[in-house]
Amino acid sequence: MKKLVKKIKNYYLNSRKKFKHIFYTLETLPILILIIFAVTVISFGGFKNLEEKIKFEYFVFNAQETCNKPSGMTGNWGKFSEYFFKSNVQYLDYFKDEKIKIIELANSVKDDLNFNFNHCYFNREVLKEAHKGNQVAKDILSSIPVTNVYYSYLIPDDEEDYIIYRYLSSIKKENLSNPALKYNYAYFGSFQEKLERLEKKKLFKESAEEGYLLAMEEYLIEANSDYAKSNEISKSECLTILKYSKHLADQNSLFHKIAIPNALIGRNVYISGPIYYCSGKKTDFLKAISKYDNFVKLSGKTNTIFNNTYPALMHYNGWGNVKKDKEIALKLFRKNLNSKYPDDIVFAYLALENFNNNNEKALEYLDKIQNKLNIENLSDLKSLKKFIYAWMKDWFKNEDMLKSLNFYG
Repeated sequence: MKKLVKKIKNYYLNSRKKFKHIFYTLETLPILILIIFAVTVISFGGFKNLEEKIKFEYFVFNAQETCNKPSGMTGNWGKFSEYFFKSNVQYLDYFKDEKIKIIELANSVKDDLNFNFNHCYFNREVLKEAHKGNQVAKDILSSIPVTNVYYSYLIPDDEEDYIIYRYLSSIKKENLSNPALKYNYAYFGSFQEKLERLEKKKLFKESAEEGYLLAMEEYLIEANSDYAKSNEISKSECLTILKYSKHLADQNSLFHKIAIPNALIGRNVYISGPIYYCSGKKTDFLKAISKYDNFVKLSGKTNTIFNNTYPALMHYNGWGNVKKDKEIALKLFRKNLNSKYPDDIVFAYLALENFNNNNEKALEYLDKIQNKLNIENLSDLKSLKKFIYAWMKDWFKNEDMLKSLNFYG
């Protein structure tokens, strides 16, 4: 063993002498790497800055598709794309008077006509400026909507995984200089469980009253949570709910645009429930059909559940102030069959119509429902009516409406 060790040692010393340049390079390489790393850390202004930079570039690498989408929403949403864009870049309005290069940059990369904003490119430059100590850049990073998809890389397991966590956590209550900061302070504060719910809601309202669209959305989400607990809400709050709902619908917010007609037919569901309650539970089915049709036009779509299935249900059963007209209803039901994913309730009503006419084709429609939903015991008129009632119960989520409406034509 000693001879073997000595032999290896001699071989190493001879090789080292013979190939000394290679050995010197290999031996100094780790030191060189450490020096480069130290210089890199210093050039970025510290390890924390470098960590943020790495997190940001990792996110950009994985999110190329959404780099021009401020809200993270991809695809064509017609007129609603304008709202997604406006609401998610609104925070920049609070810095437009700042005479610095990054504000000029924001204006140059923001495309108000096509509703594009390359936030990956812009935020990279803002991050650079913040790392140099630019306070306006830090305020911009603190004001970016915390709900935006690009605020974190992928989905953070912990709040400290947010790319710009330290800018969020540095927001102070006594220094909420713009509505976007108030919104982020309220949202992130509750996320960390350091802010009481009532205080959070109060800040959302303050921000909303200053015209911040995302704060209006968040306030209505909070109001919806309150309403869901007891199907009631204070009348004093109703004025605010109706005001924000109308404003957001007028601004073509997709979710609030559809909530208005949903409320008009008494659908006691997410967002529309509080509107229905605060409107005195008044319904107007005819007006709802018009608003559903307008919603579809704004979306740029043609054949949807909103402009065929929903109006068809109203015409088939003669709900509210809509005149019963099965001919119109059946035409709309059949139109839905041409869509990529026909609705279950359409198959159900076409089956009902065929049962009423003693047509064996009714069973074909029942088979379609069973195959699609993987359910059993849907084989006759009685079981079909139970299916329709169960669908309506889930759709309306409103026991009072169920008692007042006809479901079987």
